[in-house]
Amino acid sequence: MLRFAYQLRIPRFRYWKIGAAIGTVVFTGIATQVWLDQQMYRQGEQAYAVADCERAITQFDRILHGRRLIDLNEIVPRAKVKRSECAAFLVTMSEQKDAPTALLGYEDFVNRYSSSSLTKPVQQRAADLFQRTDPAALAKPELCSELRSFEVKQFIPQPEERLPRLHYACGQAFIQQGDPTTAIRFYQQAEDYPHHPLSQKITLALANARLAEARIDANQGNYASAIRRYRQFLVDYPDRRYRQFLVDYPDHQLTATAKAALARILVAEAGNNAKQKNYDTAIRQYKEFLQAYPNHSLVPEVKAALAKTMIAKADTTGTNEIVPPSPSGSTRGGVTEVVIQNASPEKIQIVFSGPEPRIEELPPCSSCKTYIGSGPTTCPHQGSVQTYTLKPGQYKVLVETSDPSIMPFKGNWALGNGTLYDSCFFIVATPSPLRSRSAVPLLPELAPI
Repeated sequence: MLRFAYQLRIPRFRYWKIGAAIGTVVFTGIATQVWLDQQMYRQGEQAYAVADCERAITQFDRILHGRRLIDLNEIVPRAKVKRSECAAFLVTMSEQKDAPTALLGYEDFVNRYSSSSLTKPVQQRAADLFQRTDPAALAKPELCSELRSFEVKQFIPQPEERLPRLHYACGQAFIQQGDPTTAIRFYQQAEDYPHHPLSQKITLALANARLAEARIDANQGNYASAIRRYRQFLVDYPDRRYRQFLVDYPDHQLTATAKAALARILVAEAGNNAKQKNYDTAIRQYKEFLQAYPNHSLVPEVKAALAKTMIAKADTTGTNEIVPPSPSGSTRGGVTEVVIQNASPEKIQIVFSGPEPRIEELPPCSSCKTYIGSGPTTCPHQGSVQTYTLKPGQYKVLVETSDPSIMPFKGNWALGNGTLYDSCFFIVATPSPLRSRSAVPLLPELAPI
């Protein structure tokens, strides 16, 4: 049986035509997509440039959600970046917040997208907010710490006018929180504008803050720091030179307040040193107080404390015992009188610690001598004589000379009411058995009669 068969053969040139047709379709599709992407990106970028981010996001989303074989101009990543910026911009600008929180949000946006053109409208929004908001409403700790950043980012319009007000408001806010140290930092920054209308108030607030800082140290027992602060305050704001606001604020008495506080703190620190047996420091501080504040209400208390401290110090260095003076008569009016004569060539100091604390000095006797070996049996009746009227009672008495090598005398005296007592002091030197016999140095000693 015969069959008829044949094989269909396509000429080779037709393969080339089919390939060319497919390539043309693909190329046309790619070219069309590239052109469309460029058109959508250009429209999105134009909206982005004028901060119309809602329209910009619409165009960028068409690019991001579209399909393409190839992204010749990297349109997709560029669209992603700008879309992300626009989305953050809309969130930043649309959320309803209080002014400090909004400003911190604007700052965060500018920090994250510093090279974006969208920072310009954000800066303008921040400037408008600063312009219309009372500085006191902006004085929050988290915002105050960013004022320098806001200034650099051009958030603050007319900084010469606005910044001092903001620094002052921040200082006031920290004062209310009990933090004068931080407040001082803001007041000092505000003082950089000496011709500002608030300059006098700022200076007044700074002075108050410095006093508050010193008071906190004092209340916490940091006496050395408190004294240093008060002293510096008095240097910076002396009497009648307390800058111009003393004239403008007649009810202001900060300098007097500082002096009064310093006086109390000096006494407290001296007492603290005395308790810790730092007697030299305590004595110096008590004497400093008496010299600086001779009419202060604490003077009687300080004199008593000074007398006790001087006697306590003498106990640690060694003293001779002084017997109580014998009564030598009676006084008029029932008062107690002690007559002391300095028959020595050295100045002597007498400390009475008791019902009426006294610290007295008697000048040296230029015609008196130092006795060798033994002293006179009666007072030489030379040198200065002083009578001290005291309240009767039990006293601890210390007598010492201006020569630290001479051992002082200390004793307990019971002084009766209406009684007169006499005492005389001179110096006796004795050879030292510990030195060379040829030199025979003398060891002087204060001696009473």
